[in-house]
Amino acid sequence: LQSFHVLFGEDSKVFTEDEEVKNYDLNTVVNGEESPFEKYVYELRQFKGNNPERYEYIKNTDSGLELAVATSGARYYLVKTETMSGLFVKVSPDGDARVIPGIEMYKEFAVPTDAVAEDLPSDWDVSSASAIRAFGQYLSRMNTAASRNAPATKAKGIIAKLCESTSLSQDSRNLLIAADRLIRKGNPDIIRKVIWIDSQLGDENVLFSLSQTEIDQIISSAIEKLVEDQKKLTGKPFVYIGLAK
Repeated sequence: LQSFHVLFGEDSKVFTEDEEVKNYDLNTVVNGEESPFEKYVYELRQFKGNNPERYEYIKNTDSGLELAVATSGARYYLVKTETMSGLFVKVSPDGDARVIPGIEMYKEFAVPTDAVAEDLPSDWDVSSASAIRAFGQYLSRMNTAASRNAPATKAKGIIAKLCESTSLSQDSRNLLIAADRLIRKGNPDIIRKVIWIDSQLGDENVLFSLSQTEIDQIISSAIEKLVEDQKKLTGKPFVYIGLAK
């Protein structure tokens, strides 16, 4: 209680009449001399002051918050559930989806005031689904010990070897990248799947070696199961805000 009292600089004496009251700048105490977010807070305040009706409309809108100002670049999403405030996800033009920090998202969300809205890209639903999968993968529990053990090290080597193929499609490469991220988080299911794939590829007694399509299906199914399991814990994720830029 005393810590909060000093931090917020309350003017009323909480404990005794002899208490010495101190006042502090909360923003400086929390963020230091200058926070990288201050610029965006200032811009939001300016927008609210100059466009109060539009600000209130956006504030009270929970659908239709998807916009395209370009169709060939990256896509940016705020993915959330009914019980979570959400995570920012970037889907690159090559289809790779990853969670990004807020400061990066705020920078990328900025568009010129004279930008012209376009129709959402034809593959918008595909990239949105990728963002939702990345959300589920990111929330999967980290197992630090498992991420550093021998099986995980072996699985990371297998992924690196598979990525060396020059005939690999971009979709296949993105699946391997997603699997690698999960291996580095210590996900045991993905680690086991990747090691099993390698055992089949290197077994001379196997009549038919796995095709790239079959490898993709095995990894994709394992990731989808992980995402489905995550839904049971946090609720069904959905795209709340989206921008094609």
